[in-house]
Amino acid sequence: MTAQLDDRIPSKWLHRAIWLALCLIWPLIWVGSLVTTYAAGMSVPDWPNTYGYNLFLYPWKSWVTGPFDLFIEHGHRLLGAAVGFAAIGVVILAWVTERRRWVLGLSVAGLLMVIVQGVLGGIRVVEADRVLAMTHGSTAPLVFSLFTVLVVVTGRWWFEQGLLAGTLPQGAADQMAAATVPPRLPSLVPCITVILLTYMQMVLGAQLRHVSPGATPSAFMHTATTHLALGFLVWGAFAVLAFQTMKCGEKSLSRPVDLLLILVLLQITLGLSTWFVKYGLPLVIDKNWAANYLLTAKPFWGSVIVCSHVATGSFILACAVWFGAKLWRLRHVRRQRTGAAAPSS
Repeated sequence: MTAQLDDRIPSKWLHRAIWLALCLIWPLIWVGSLVTTYAAGMSVPDWPNTYGYNLFLYPWKSWVTGPFDLFIEHGHRLLGAAVGFAAIGVVILAWVTERRRWVLGLSVAGLLMVIVQGVLGGIRVVEADRVLAMTHGSTAPLVFSLFTVLVVVTGRWWFEQGLLAGTLPQGAADQMAAATVPPRLPSLVPCITVILLTYMQMVLGAQLRHVSPGATPSAFMHTATTHLALGFLVWGAFAVLAFQTMKCGEKSLSRPVDLLLILVLLQITLGLSTWFVKYGLPLVIDKNWAANYLLTAKPFWGSVIVCSHVATGSFILACAVWFGAKLWRLRHVRRQRTGAAAPSS
């Protein structure tokens, strides 16, 4: 007997709660990059309190009408707390409604990562440590990516592809055996390559944003050049992935690839704009132009460009993870169904 499909559908409330957390994490990354851009991380010297007040009891007038660096730093903390509450809700709903223990484990891992992120940010303030600030910025995209995976695995699409092992209806194996062999799915290799290279790009970007005042121009240029070279590698790996997906014709994979194309093109534009905003145009005839790589002026629209570059990087990573999760599921289900069809052939 085959179980009723309605009994296997993941909870809609769990899926919505994960979407809520995901929609809070991306603005949190954007505001966090704004904190770094304006060097506002130390505008509130204590943690977990804010100038001696409980985080949630700090006078709102002092926050809203106070200095801009205080506004964005305290706002970053409040938004982080909102993400934490959303992550707690995800774990509770997963515990109550989710039959797959590994999904519950992912939700718990997501909550733990959110907590670690908060602690990293707090210790960074208490210790005034630049390395912790860089680590804090580098691990945020991982949280975003994990909740992206949770969105995929709790959605209806995942279920419709054959969510639980052994739920193929009777006769499905015979139908699969008689069906035309579907097109070959893309390889996981270029997808994993895009994910790894994109994350490495973000780590290098964090190093550039948290560059030490004592860093030499040559060290800075080495990091910037590596960052640029990796960008070309990401583009190459994405081109291979897009070609394989187009050749495959799998509709469920086309949407993330199309979105990736838009995001990558946007990211290139934002990256060039960020360099221009922060460092100006390099003068080829002047060999010492890199000595002036630290600019103090931070115009508002320039900050928007810089922060958008950081946030779009996280979006690209999450989109590549979204594609990877779907691709893995399609390949796994196809192997599973092929194995089920083999005995009847």
